Amino acid sequence: MTITRENLIRFWAAGDLIVTGLLVFPPVATRLLELMLNINAWFGGPSGPQALSDFGLLFVSMFGTLGVVWALARLLRPTWWLGMIDAVARFWVGGLIAYFVCARGVPGILLLFVISAWAGGLHQGFRLISSRQKSAHNLAPEQSPQHGPAEDKRETP
Repeated sequence: MTITRENLIRFWAAGDLIVTGLLVFPPVATRLLELMLNINAWFGGPSGPQALSDFGLLFVSMFGTLGVVWALARLLRPTWWLGMIDAVARFWVGGLIAYFVCARGVPGILLLFVISAWAGGLHQGFRLISSRQKSAHNLAPEQSPQHGPAEDKRETP
């Protein structure tokens, strides 16, 4: 079974929607963070309630909301460019998390997010680059190589 470019982008967007959707509402975000700390304790890391200031919780929920919006954009309009932007961003986010775990002492359970971020970036990035190269070899005469496949040139309604 061959996965289409759009379904590949939607797959990673759906996963992001689930995770970031849990961060949108402060009471749910608080419970998720507590659960993550409890799981962290199973692996020998620090556990227990760690107070997150209202200011910090505001940022968690704001960025959860932005994550939901970004995921919805990719679910509704899974273009090559949105997929590639997401693939690159996954490396940056994974790097930030790794830095904070290794240098700033945040719970090691967050390394699971590094694995998923980098796996998603590699999977999506390589597949999209590969599909772009295949599309470039099959361009119709009216398609310009600078703009890529026809679907990426669509205008918004």
